[in-house]
Amino acid sequence: MIARIIILLLLPIGFSTASIADEKTPKPLWEVGFASAAVSMPHYVGSDQRYILPLAFPYIVYRGRILRADRDGVRGRFLETDDLSLDLDFSFGLPVKSDNNNARKGMPPLHLVGQLGPQLNWIIQQDR
Repeated sequence: MIARIIILLLLPIGFSTASIADEKTPKPLWEVGFASAAVSMPHYVGSDQRYILPLAFPYIVYRGRILRADRDGVRGRFLETDDLSLDLDFSFGLPVKSDNNNARKGMPPLHLVGQLGPQLNWIIQQDR
């Protein structure tokens, strides 16, 4: 199992599609590639038990004027200034089987949970 995780983590090194460009070169509207990672996340908010998930997946970067999908997530940008931005964000929590979690023994399972809503980002101070 550990050997598979190591292979999944090292696989993208050989298939890297990233290029190093100076800041003056405009980035393309679309990018497509392949990534892998190992993710550790709690079973639910406040849980002392965690999932450790090896992941391998294709990724897409889209740099549209309003809709963007990149390392910061998928979001809609409706307002953006140097210090203020208004985005539409979403997140989720994985389902939890109560039999696999010591604190939830005998309780009903937790289903997949998602949330969607606006996010107002205000940068008060930034080193320039």
